[in-house]
Amino acid sequence: MREMKDSGIEWIGEIPKGWKVSRIKQLFSEVNDRCENGENYTLLSVSEYYGVAPKSERISDDDMLTHAETLDGYKICNENDLVMNIMLAWKRALGVSEYTGIVSPAYCIYRGKQNMCAKYFHYLFRTDVYANLFKQYSTGIIDSRLRLYPDKFLSLKCQVPPLGVQRRIADYLDRKCNQIDAIIARQQEVIEKLKAYKLSVITEAVTKGLNPDVPMKDSGVEWIGEIPEHWTVSVLRYGLDNIQTGPFGSQLHAEDYIEDGIFVINPANIVEGCIVPDNRCSVTESKAQELSRHILDKGDIVFARRGEMGRCACFSGCSKQYLCGTGCIKIRCNANLMPEFISWFLQTSCVKQYLTLNSVGTTMANLNTTIISGIPVVYPPMSEQERIVKYIKNKIYEIDDALKNKLSIVDKFTEYKKSLIYEVVTGKKEV
Repeated sequence: MREMKDSGIEWIGEIPKGWKVSRIKQLFSEVNDRCENGENYTLLSVSEYYGVAPKSERISDDDMLTHAETLDGYKICNENDLVMNIMLAWKRALGVSEYTGIVSPAYCIYRGKQNMCAKYFHYLFRTDVYANLFKQYSTGIIDSRLRLYPDKFLSLKCQVPPLGVQRRIADYLDRKCNQIDAIIARQQEVIEKLKAYKLSVITEAVTKGLNPDVPMKDSGVEWIGEIPEHWTVSVLRYGLDNIQTGPFGSQLHAEDYIEDGIFVINPANIVEGCIVPDNRCSVTESKAQELSRHILDKGDIVFARRGEMGRCACFSGCSKQYLCGTGCIKIRCNANLMPEFISWFLQTSCVKQYLTLNSVGTTMANLNTTIISGIPVVYPPMSEQERIVKYIKNKIYEIDDALKNKLSIVDKFTEYKKSLIYEVVTGKKEV
């Protein structure tokens, strides 16, 4: 067992004998080189998921560039420079670059002062310990406003192994992480295939029915294609009792939200056809009664009116009240449509394409009750809708069980990778 010593820093704890503790400013200094013509450089992006990579290879939510902007004046990044999105440092949006290129002027670039293995610090600064430390020393009132400024970052302390050990750790983690990432990637491929299969099962059932031998006819709607001869096609409004937009901003303000109250269902709470409430997004009972016309009843469909097209879910009922949120539309079916059947139909890729073409808005696609109620839909006999719903439920149960298994494997390897990195870069595990 390797000999350990007290680092003298509570949150670092013990480190191997022979390692030292230094302030980051003794290791890195900020650089601010700017390009005159950005077109001559590779544009790099910074992500919490992978660190630094060419933007053409990775598209990140935190990229700030639009096609109308110029790259002139962007910061020049060299290989082995540490690049940090100071707004998301606490979420690991930083890393040592393996490329020479340019990054957003809003990012910070730090260059090693001495002979060091930069990749070691890439792994070290992306651990949970440093993510929490960066959040603690960031300036701002709420998470979306946090900034880790250079003076704060450079004043922090970190453990520093001897150079040979840094290189050995980096090489070991490169090798092990590549192996783990390959396993995760294979599982992700299977997950994507299962998701595609699930969608195809739903689409086939709600547009073609369950009997492959039934006579077919042209639906009259190009993107629906052929349907069983005895089915009809009409617009969605003829299958609805009610359709209404959630409360407007003047009815529901940010200060109305509390924790552990009556759930408010917004687009973010609709995940792959299911309602996933967030206890931080809820209101008091009195506020819910004030907005009682937006309370969901069993069988109501909640439809996101902005963002990803076709995102919706059928409310299966709950002992607790749920509210349709500002960014959603509540749909209530009449006797012509089963809520589960039409909810699955509305999630098919052909409907999503239709909505994309018919949405309104310039900066973000938006839907309204007129667009949604005008969607062409199929109307099988109610008895057939019931059989289709039962069939889909059974098939989805099987597919979701397989998906759950694969996601569990991904979670386990992801957690193992995180744990391995921490154990090695902190000296708890010798390599």
